[in-house]
Amino acid sequence: MTDKIEIFLDLSSSLNNQFIDIESHQNLQIDSFKQIDNLLTSFKEFASKENIINNVYDSLYLKRKNNTIFIHGERGAGKTTFLHSILAKYKSENKKFISLPLIDPTLVETHQHILIDIVTKLTNLVNNSLTCCKDENNHHKFRESLEKMANGLKLLSSPDDKIRYDAASFLEAAISKSSSGQSLEQNFHEFIDTITSILGCELLIIAIDDVDTKTTKAKEVLEVIRCYLTHPQLVILLSGDLKLYSHIVKNTKQEEVASKTMSDNEDMLVEQLEQQYLLKLLPVDQRINLKKLSDIEKTYPITIRHKNANPTLKIRGLLEDLLLKSLHINKQHLSSHIDFILNQPVRTVLQLMRSLLEAEDNKENKENKENNPSEIFKQALYHGFIGSFVKEKMQLDNISQSSPHINSICFELFKLLYRHGELETGYYARPDSNYDQSGYNAAKLYISSAISNVFSSEKNGNNNISNVFKMMLAGGAVSNIYLTYVANNLEEKHTFDDYLDYIGLNRNERITSLAAHFSPIILDKYDPVKSKAIKAGVIRTPRRKPSTFNENIFENLLKNVGNTSNKRIPSLESLAKKHDNNDWEFVDYVAAKTILISSHYATTTTENRDYISIYGLLASLAELLDDNSDANYTIESLTPIQTYIYPTFLSGKDTGDKDDSDDDNDDREVQNNSSNHSAKLETLIQEWKKTPLNIEVSSLLIGKIWARLNYTLNQISEKSIEKQQYKIKIEKKEETGTETKTEIGTETETGTKYDILLSDLFSRYVWGLINATLIEEFRYNKSLSKDKFDVLSKARNTNTTPDELVKNLKSIESSNINFKESLPITFKLITCPLLWPFISNTSKNSTFEITLYEEIKKIFKTDQESKFLDSFNSFNSEIENKNILQLSIAALPIMGCFKN
Repeated sequence: MTDKIEIFLDLSSSLNNQFIDIESHQNLQIDSFKQIDNLLTSFKEFASKENIINNVYDSLYLKRKNNTIFIHGERGAGKTTFLHSILAKYKSENKKFISLPLIDPTLVETHQHILIDIVTKLTNLVNNSLTCCKDENNHHKFRESLEKMANGLKLLSSPDDKIRYDAASFLEAAISKSSSGQSLEQNFHEFIDTITSILGCELLIIAIDDVDTKTTKAKEVLEVIRCYLTHPQLVILLSGDLKLYSHIVKNTKQEEVASKTMSDNEDMLVEQLEQQYLLKLLPVDQRINLKKLSDIEKTYPITIRHKNANPTLKIRGLLEDLLLKSLHINKQHLSSHIDFILNQPVRTVLQLMRSLLEAEDNKENKENKENNPSEIFKQALYHGFIGSFVKEKMQLDNISQSSPHINSICFELFKLLYRHGELETGYYARPDSNYDQSGYNAAKLYISSAISNVFSSEKNGNNNISNVFKMMLAGGAVSNIYLTYVANNLEEKHTFDDYLDYIGLNRNERITSLAAHFSPIILDKYDPVKSKAIKAGVIRTPRRKPSTFNENIFENLLKNVGNTSNKRIPSLESLAKKHDNNDWEFVDYVAAKTILISSHYATTTTENRDYISIYGLLASLAELLDDNSDANYTIESLTPIQTYIYPTFLSGKDTGDKDDSDDDNDDREVQNNSSNHSAKLETLIQEWKKTPLNIEVSSLLIGKIWARLNYTLNQISEKSIEKQQYKIKIEKKEETGTETKTEIGTETETGTKYDILLSDLFSRYVWGLINATLIEEFRYNKSLSKDKFDVLSKARNTNTTPDELVKNLKSIESSNINFKESLPITFKLITCPLLWPFISNTSKNSTFEITLYEEIKKIFKTDQESKFLDSFNSFNSEIENKNILQLSIAALPIMGCFKN
């Protein structure tokens, strides 16, 4: 029974020139061996039935039999090892089946015809036998049959190159110089008769390897099989790649029958000739396919033997463990990676596995990036698939070093995905494309290993989270933004290269600069007359008061929601001047800082434009956490709003893009005192940065977070363009006797809806960012067990309230995991003081019974670092009577909103 057969592969020694011992259970091609056995048995029975073995047949009627067994396999499939094993098997098991040493005509150039090489090897075989037997009679008989063939063989050794190498030419020469077209074949048959008689064998086996790698030899071998190697007791084992043989034969037939410009009929004729020629020479029922490991392991358990291999794991389980260490991907999400590897040639798979197993010796030295499993795997892929990478036009110098720049990795990833039309989700860098795209899959796997290598240091938690944000922006965001906003809007003669050059992905640009270039692209076709400047996480604010802006409605709304800063802030520049005033509360100061570090200007030929984006926020958080940066960014260094140029390659740049504005200089004097808020916030930020975290991240996790965030940002933006129903202050008067009491409460104003306020919109983006990160980090966490996955199996995105985020946090609370250790990226976001104004005390804008603040407070309580809880409580106590609509930044309007 097949379930009792187990295969053991020893990878402890070199894999070069490895002969497989059948008895040691290292034979991978068990089913192929059985097919060989059955075919040889049938060949022997045919020869016996036709009395060939006793040489009883009519010499005038040559009995011809094609006993060619074709062993198909791509390069590295183990064809040579398989042939050696077959020859060894029958040498030890069946003395009646005698085989010649393996023939590889491509290894040594003898300048002789292949048939002469075969005859020479047969002669050596007989001479060695006769030397042992000292049989003069047999020796004389053999010399007679050899001499009888001499004249025919001489024809094959013509010095003329065309005759020697062109099978058709040498055959024509042989026919013209022989008294009979069949004389050489008949003499060769008699030669085989003599040998089988002398040796007492039933079958002579000739194994020919690798001729398909040399066109001239392949044609020569095929013609020899067709014309001469037709003795019923002669078995030919021919190995190669059927696709290459098909290509060789097709080219030959095309040269024979086709003109320079082939017609459809000629092309069809060539195809038919090639097909029938191969069917005749290599019968379908005598073809054997060498299986890949992916097929073998489904039937026979395969165990790898190595000092660093877990002996209890079969090959798939061992690969799971190795890739978990190399790619930082949870086992349950590794199936496509493992399927791709096991579908590669056997030689490739075994060498990859050996490289990873050898890397285990260096597992204690994770500080050295050249010794960690991710780098070892990356280098193994480089050497195993270098041809595929060159074919995919990858600039390997950009990412082959141990510590490439993130922009370089994502630059190569973008170009790869662009060529294959997979910019939507291809940045997962997961090898899940069709198997006929092996090079593309290998390239994605290589980039995935390069990304994992960025996150291989255990002592670099903050910087690794910084790199997560950078990779989201330089990878997923760059791809999605091009696909959605650039691809179909490019001006004539412009290409994706202009886009990459504009955002700076093709150079080591700062991530804040790269992220800032997204905004004018996303809002390129924004028309301030017809729409609101809200799209995909980007907000545009006016530099002056638009002529259509209704200031009364805007400021009355601020007043009615309880916002004490009920005077419009004219622009980002005004916000930058006002926010550092001692009159502002700390929560308003922090909210303003968050907006400012998320902001930038873009300059056109006629004006400057102001943008706020979630991309800018992510980029600034990445730079704050970047411990490796020489700049050592602080909040104050990120606050000044930078100006960037406007893209010139988009078709919408000249239509509907100008502010319809009146001059509105902010004449109100601002006392820009240096408040103590700055030092307080900087202390909180340093406390946030110092929190130790261990994090190893995969390209799959980063891609999944970005994909969900991208969808969420679009969803939130679409909902936010609609009119909003706000809870406003209501004064209720009650007369009791001679007194009149006035109570102020909040309730939803019936029938009245307003355009959205900046603080509300940005809060929704913050909830969306945290929620998207939470869901995907939980689902694609490296270490969480499979049974935990169901906890968030029905998790949904946030929209207009934080309710879904609260639900998801409650679900995770019930799973009893260590939030900080298991979800470090989400933990880092939630504990960031810059986000607290947008997540604290949000119940007044939510219908959910438990506030987001209360859920986050529970997370802090589980952390041994109590400073966060103390800081968060202290922060919240300052704003317990203020919700997000009452933040001072709400006074900065969004373009297109609150129009007359």
